[in-house]
Amino acid sequence: METRVKICGITSLADGLAAAEAGADMIGLMFYDQSPRHITLATAVEISRALPPFVQRVGVFVNPAEAVVTRAIAECGLSLLQFHGDEASDFCTQFGLMSLKVIRVRNAESLKQLDNFHTDAFLLDAYSKNGLGGTGERFNWDLAEAAQKFGKPI
Repeated sequence: METRVKICGITSLADGLAAAEAGADMIGLMFYDQSPRHITLATAVEISRALPPFVQRVGVFVNPAEAVVTRAIAECGLSLLQFHGDEASDFCTQFGLMSLKVIRVRNAESLKQLDNFHTDAFLLDAYSKNGLGGTGERFNWDLAEAAQKFGKPI
């Protein structure tokens, strides 16, 4: 499997262009109000329109309303949806785009959640009581290898 690089939490046009110039395959646009890396839809549109066409735009959401996701897809040209909250599998897959579900990993028991989702891929992130992602905390990466048995890209 080929390694792909996503620079997540892009908050400005300059940062989006710098990520693209540095060779990022994808950039993550954070649509979660409580994130320190949250951006408005207008800013996300500005960044998306300026990026080279080969850079994927990833919408990052936490328990969003369906209308928020639909509007972000339409206005930003998103090609991948990343869900960090308590979204159900059917919610994640209803938009007609590739989707990935983030699983917060504490231990091997956490991987059982992977059986409940029919998204195209999974993102494993360390569980933290301090936030839903991007905390800088790590989990036992042997669990990422164990997650391969679920047959989806990790």
